[in-house]
Amino acid sequence: MNTNSRKTKNNKNRRGLLRWWWMVPALALVAVSLIFVAVGAGGGSGERIPESELFAARHGPLTISVAAEGTFRGADTITLRNEVEGRTTILHIVDEGEMVEEGDLLVELDDSDLRDLLLDQEIQVEQAESNFINAREAVSITEQQGRSDRQAARVDLELALLDLEEFSGVDLRKELAIDTDASTDEIMVALEGRNLHALVAEAGTIHVHPGTDEIPGETDELLPEEELVPEEDPLADEEELEETLDQLMTHLEGQYKLDLQRALNNLTLARAEYGRAVEYLEGSRRLAAEEYISEGDLRSDELDAERRRLEVEVAENELRLLMRFTYRRRIAELVSQVEQRLFAVTKARHEGESALVDAKAQLRSRDLTFQREKDRLEQIRDQIEKCRIYAPSSGMVVHATTTRRGSREPYEVGSEVSQREEIIELSRGDAMMADISVHESALDKIASGMEVVLTTDSLPGRTYYGTVTRIAIMPDPQSRWLNPDLKLYQTSVRIEGNTLGLRPGMSCTAEIIVEEHNEVIHVPVQTVLRVDGKPTVFVPGPNGERIPRPIETGLDNNRMVHVKSGLEPGERVLLTPPMEMAERPSGRAREMPAEEANGDRSAIEGNAANERQTRGENRGGESASSAD
Repeated sequence: MNTNSRKTKNNKNRRGLLRWWWMVPALALVAVSLIFVAVGAGGGSGERIPESELFAARHGPLTISVAAEGTFRGADTITLRNEVEGRTTILHIVDEGEMVEEGDLLVELDDSDLRDLLLDQEIQVEQAESNFINAREAVSITEQQGRSDRQAARVDLELALLDLEEFSGVDLRKELAIDTDASTDEIMVALEGRNLHALVAEAGTIHVHPGTDEIPGETDELLPEEELVPEEDPLADEEELEETLDQLMTHLEGQYKLDLQRALNNLTLARAEYGRAVEYLEGSRRLAAEEYISEGDLRSDELDAERRRLEVEVAENELRLLMRFTYRRRIAELVSQVEQRLFAVTKARHEGESALVDAKAQLRSRDLTFQREKDRLEQIRDQIEKCRIYAPSSGMVVHATTTRRGSREPYEVGSEVSQREEIIELSRGDAMMADISVHESALDKIASGMEVVLTTDSLPGRTYYGTVTRIAIMPDPQSRWLNPDLKLYQTSVRIEGNTLGLRPGMSCTAEIIVEEHNEVIHVPVQTVLRVDGKPTVFVPGPNGERIPRPIETGLDNNRMVHVKSGLEPGERVLLTPPMEMAERPSGRAREMPAEEANGDRSAIEGNAANERQTRGENRGGESASSAD
């Protein structure tokens, strides 16, 4: 039992050892490879580098060029755009490639919405025109109304002045030292800043018995009922009354003089009637004493005498009021009336001017509105006309979507277009151009006037030549919109010589010739590293070392680089230089991550393999195109 168990256990151990026997040579191979790499990187292994990993520097023709792609178009073209605002739909578009004559209909756009706007706008124009006419007539009416109001105010002022002069008897034009036929406006100017009330008072006020209210010949008190006949004759002061009347008539003028004279006349007549009634009463009393008349007749005569006495009292009071109050009150009323009429004239003038300014402002506003609505109407009509695009000259029709790389789908009936969007390019004549896109990395290599070689897949075997005429200042916005990191610059090339077979819209491949060298040294671009800031190649040593060699380089075409100095024709350089030597600061190798080093080495080895495949080809010159 024990013997069998030990045998079984030994067999299992032998099988476990046999299972891992192949690891020994594998580990040995890895160790040898590491030693080989370490020795090779250190500068020598004692073995020569295989010829397949070397490239002999060539001396011969070299062309430095920049490759780009683009589209052919006519050199003499007319671009027709959509001039209708907003977005609109294509109802008809002429077929691409069709030859048209001047005046032919090329594109018809949908104008149904514009025609609805046209109807609404015509209504707006009519309303604006009506408002404008009303505002214009309102200005005329306002002007006439202002003149009428000012004239009415002047007439009222003239009447107020006449009333004042009529009552006071003051000649205002004389007092104001102006002509007797002066107009109302001149009187207004003369009265400006003057106190009219003081002027009239100074010129026309006459105080009769100043400081007293006594009326000449006034009856002091009423007769008592028991004695109706006063002791003194009420006409005793008749001479004084006449003297006062003469004085007033001499100094006064106007309506007041008439009123005063009328009051004095009334007083005189009342006193006369009263005197006659008193005399008649005295006779009646004597007759009654002798009983010739009855007591009733006597009482009637007494009442008549009393009535006459009261009439005298009333006349005296009327005269007193006229002399004390009526004159001053009437003067104040008339002066106030004149001043109000003066203000009314000024107010009428200012209100008329203000109303006229408002009416004119309203007219200007309505005029601007009317003009704006008319302009909008003409704009809509113009937009409707622009919905039909006609050929300005004869030529071949090319849709804009054909000549714009990466643009939208081809135009057809039902397609929508925006304002200012290019729809058709009308090509005239046989002259052609090419619009190509150049990557920003190649801009420093190209310039206007450089020669360009163009080919197209549509015409295999044919080559066309041209010249760079224009390089855009800013990158193509469409390419930036599609890829923000991609910056392409539109470059125009004029095709020279024969353009047989070319048509607008054909794709093309362009090679811009930057430099052409007849006999120069050149090596593949992957053989050059930058070490310590200098372009460097690695040449093999006698014992397999990789010796760095600084060189001076020119331009490259992304395949071959021009070597100006540092190499001789035929000298061999490594196709796979040690990447760990790249950009060594201060003489020390740059430490690279394993992933980066392996990736760079794989890329270089791939380029080297391609170079080895073409090594045996016999070429008269090296011409390679660059990739953007």
